[in-house]
Amino acid sequence: AGTWTADLVRNVFYSPGENALLLGWEPGVHTPEELRALIHPDDRALQEAAWAEAMTTGRFEVEHRAIVRGEIRWFHVQAEIRH
Repeated sequence: AGTWTADLVRNVFYSPGENALLLGWEPGVHTPEELRALIHPDDRALQEAAWAEAMTTGRFEVEHRAIVRGEIRWFHVQAEIRH
């Protein structure tokens, strides 16, 4: 479990300490492209569709795999989009 903050204007998100480590990253600012590169190729379309829907509904929820340092990890992600 963890908390992330996205800046939709700058198109970046901020990943604090242990949350970043879940993805094999250093804490700090990351781009959607960095995240997309980790998402399992078979799950990318699902994740992108869920994100596109969230831009209109304000609610994001998806379960997908990520490949972190050669290991497949499952993530269940939920978010509320606030403007």
